[in-house]
Amino acid sequence: MLVLKCFSALADIKVERDVRYPERLNLRPYLSRGVGVGPLLYRFYAVLVHAGCTCHRGHYFCYV
Repeated sequence: MLVLKCFSALADIKVERDVRYPERLNLRPYLSRGVGVGPLLYRFYAVLVHAGCTCHRGHYFCYV
């Protein structure tokens, strides 16, 4: 699971920003240690979306 920050910690409001990502994501450059050789590919097949103004109101929808 890859979690992106979607609410502001200071104002408790939703961060309105589109995020674009490829269907396959290479996580090798983001590892703290360079263990292994070659790409470490993950394929996205689902997304969880929040519809609402704050973290205290709204609904979550999962698209698989």
